[in-house]
Amino acid sequence: MKHTFLLLLFATSLFSCHCAAGAPGAVDQFIPAFKNGDAQKIGGSFDATVEISIKGKVGSYNASQATSILTDFFNANTPSNFTIEHNGSAAGSEFAIGNLTTRSGNFKVSIFVKNNGSSVVIKELRIE
Repeated sequence: MKHTFLLLLFATSLFSCHCAAGAPGAVDQFIPAFKNGDAQKIGGSFDATVEISIKGKVGSYNASQATSILTDFFNANTPSNFTIEHNGSAAGSEFAIGNLTTRSGNFKVSIFVKNNGSSVVIKELRIE
């Protein structure tokens, strides 16, 4: 009886972990926007101030400036695909590292988001 209970408990915990790992993260909502080069969609989720590192533009920018920088990047580098390679979360924040394929080359994208009540805001975006 004791072994059956432990086996059941173990199986339940495996199922729970599998479901949590398969659940979409907050960052996943931005995948289509990166694939399509939709700077406005991404920029609509920027925090009031966002850390940006995109092709020589490095610093803290307001949402409007950051959207403009991202628009310029997408105009110069038309995306064709975006895939998440790694993601994680801690204390209400999430991050993802992905590969952005463009006509002019491949870029590593790092995005950090924070759950802000009922919405998700982008706190930092790096495209290298």
